[in-house]
Amino acid sequence: FESIEGRVALVGAGSTFTGLSELVRINGDLSLTHGATLTTTAGLTNNGRIEIGAGSHLTVNGPFTQTVEGQLETRVGGNALVGLVSVTGSTTLAGNLVTGLEGGFQPSSTDRFNVLTSAAVSGQFDDVQEHGLAAVVSPTAVTLGPADAAVDLIVENISVTGVSGPMLPGSMFQVSYTVRNLSPREALDALYALKAKLPKQ
Repeated sequence: FESIEGRVALVGAGSTFTGLSELVRINGDLSLTHGATLTTTAGLTNNGRIEIGAGSHLTVNGPFTQTVEGQLETRVGGNALVGLVSVTGSTTLAGNLVTGLEGGFQPSSTDRFNVLTSAAVSGQFDDVQEHGLAAVVSPTAVTLGPADAAVDLIVENISVTGVSGPMLPGSMFQVSYTVRNLSPREALDALYALKAKLPKQ
């Protein structure tokens, strides 16, 4: 069948539901827990709720869209027990994200967990409910880390302009760069941290 209007739950590795791989739309509730896996044959739109428990895996063969009505819930129970959505196509995000820990797992400050991977990710979640794990949306993934983790910044696309000769002491030039925040902390906090490290003008 192509649509879930009620609730479908796969519990445990090897659990199946006839025709579920043809799913293209969720208006109700899809739950994968205790190592359950599901692979769709086409793209998927989430207007309802998707729950991916620790160690479970949803593979979408095509694009994945979560609308403003949709909610994605994912949990982590260890470095090898991550609730994961793998998308072979592009991903468009909206709606809600709910994160959480399972089985008493306590990640270290440097742990990072990809809970969604995609060829390309656009959009943002409208609301994120953090239960020990905060989320960062990057161009190809949604990554979780401890909410109190240190700031992780990448500086890229660096270019220097306005140089007409040797860069001697006192020379004037302009440096342009892009700062990408990989931390679960808010981007504004990350930029404040970067500003504090820059030379005073």
